[in-house]
Amino acid sequence: MPESIDTAIAMEARDLLPETWDALADADTFGPAALDRRHKSVIRRVFGVELTDAEIDVLDPLLIEYVGMRLALAIIPAGIDFWSTQVLSLTAGERESKSYKDRAAHLRELASQLTKDAAALYLDVEPLIPQRPRRASDAPRVIQAGDTVPHITPNIDDIAPLYGPAEDIEGTSAT
Repeated sequence: MPESIDTAIAMEARDLLPETWDALADADTFGPAALDRRHKSVIRRVFGVELTDAEIDVLDPLLIEYVGMRLALAIIPAGIDFWSTQVLSLTAGERESKSYKDRAAHLRELASQLTKDAAALYLDVEPLIPQRPRRASDAPRVIQAGDTVPHITPNIDDIAPLYGPAEDIEGTSAT
């Protein structure tokens, strides 16, 4: 069980929600192992494979920022669950009183903002993410006008027929 995750992606996510990250890392119901599972899960979803720490260290900073946002978004539901069970206000006698903003509501607002920020950033990082087969419903990547692709030709006769009459093999005819 890892004590802490110190990859650049994890640090980016922690910077986005430091109190929640630390609270979840210390919580008996979540802990560092769950943070590590979420970390690995987000990386698998984005890249299709688990990356080593060395591979993460050489990623483009923009890509690290994007994946860090995705990790923060993956942690927010657990953070909402954690903070929704915490005391909102505490009074000890006549003099001491503590009250905090509803952190679960704040995390909901943060999730909305991070979703918008990640969507805006995706256009910049999409070329940096390796292409991998995804769901059949995903939109295809389209080439830009003027780019050529080897299997596209303006002359239909350049493409060999898929089916045709049997060819003559070693002097024997198939007809």
